Amino acid sequence: YKHSKVNSVYEQAFIQILNELNIKYEFQFPIGVYNVDFLIDGVIVELFGGDWHCSAHHKEIFPTRTKFLLTQNYPILFVFANDKNLFEKEIYEKIIPMIKKMKTSDKGKFTILWKNGEYSSSGDISNVETALIKPYTAIRNKKTGRFESVRR
Repeated sequence: YKHSKVNSVYEQAFIQILNELNIKYEFQFPIGVYNVDFLIDGVIVELFGGDWHCSAHHKEIFPTRTKFLLTQNYPILFVFANDKNLFEKEIYEKIIPMIKKMKTSDKGKFTILWKNGEYSSSGDISNVETALIKPYTAIRNKKTGRFESVRR
């Protein structure tokens, strides 16, 4: 296992569970000029803590970086996490099974898990520019007055 500096609670939780499950991984694995968060069984796993990856500099470099990684024939799983406890549950129930599925069938494709796995979207090099458009939006529940997420 290769370790560099762990920056987020999500990376820490992911590493702990991967070790617990005895899953081999590379952390901050270099591919060309980029480092990816994790490489597991030939699948790139990028953990995005919060929505800030959808704005500013990160959003600007996302298409170029993602297209390059896809042309290297890796499947990519992007995971947006915003709650540590829900994220830990998602690792067992969604992320690990998704990695197992993607390693055999999804070279050159990406999948995005949004809101701790509540929603997902996918694509390939042809739709990377629109990949960070959330597949859900918020509407006000007329009964409770609270905003709730719903699929677009």
